[in-house]
Amino acid sequence: MSSSNLVSALYGMSERIDRPEWAAKKELFLQVKPAELECEGELVKRFCQGKRDAAEELSRSFRPRELRFFLSSTFTDTEVERNLVMEDIIPFLKQCGEPIDVSVHAASEMRWGIRSAASARHETAAICMEEIHRCQKDSGGVSYVVLLGDRYGFRPFPAVIAKDELPLLLNNMSTEGQEAVTEWYVLDENASPAVYMLKPLLDERMSDIFWKSSFPLLQSQLRFAARGAQLPESRVRYFEQSVTAEEIFEGLEKRTKEQRGKECIYIRRRFLNPSITPGDDRSKQYMDLASDNKPDEVH
Repeated sequence: MSSSNLVSALYGMSERIDRPEWAAKKELFLQVKPAELECEGELVKRFCQGKRDAAEELSRSFRPRELRFFLSSTFTDTEVERNLVMEDIIPFLKQCGEPIDVSVHAASEMRWGIRSAASARHETAAICMEEIHRCQKDSGGVSYVVLLGDRYGFRPFPAVIAKDELPLLLNNMSTEGQEAVTEWYVLDENASPAVYMLKPLLDERMSDIFWKSSFPLLQSQLRFAARGAQLPESRVRYFEQSVTAEEIFEGLEKRTKEQRGKECIYIRRRFLNPSITPGDDRSKQYMDLASDNKPDEVH
């Protein structure tokens, strides 16, 4: 069921703002008063003297009067929920924010936010991390919302590998894996320090070869090699974790306890005793399953 059909089934065609329980909540928003900035005289004095630490402390006292958050989740299993946020919740928050002069932006939603050219250059994860940091910087309230189900999500491998790191990885690969790495990674000596870059997918044929044959091989070989090379755990995780897990690390885990309480929302959905029917591909939309309906470690 699509989000629009779900909303219609539950509430008719009314907007959230017109439903009694939410109309009452809007009245609570109208009672919000802008917080007055209180600065100690000494802080202002040091700021006027050009002291950098004072400028940084003062800037933290100003919180933008806008709400911008990154919406994080795996995709196929939370499609309805994500659409519900975009089509039902965001419009309600905008209507609540207007009377108190708070700008509410559409959630940073990466299903359509990554252009094909950027995806072909393997920049998807980097763009998501940049967007999380932008929300953390710009939002005066919630900056990160994560919706989790029973999928771990897509697990790429690093598009950039340090020059001195690659030999360690190659020493822990099969001959086939070494050949694949040599084929798909090229040395960029213009970078400082020099790095190996994953080749961009320049056309449809190259893309088909990469995703159908080279990607699974590189994924398993690099993941195994990162452990075998005894890389630091902080580095190994980039060979093993999903993009969603990396988003959670940046948007939630790296924040302080106080920041999490004020800026982060965590929503967990779990199916109890799910029924998995052999040959029914619908189960794969909600759980990480291989073709034999067993847990899938590839994706």
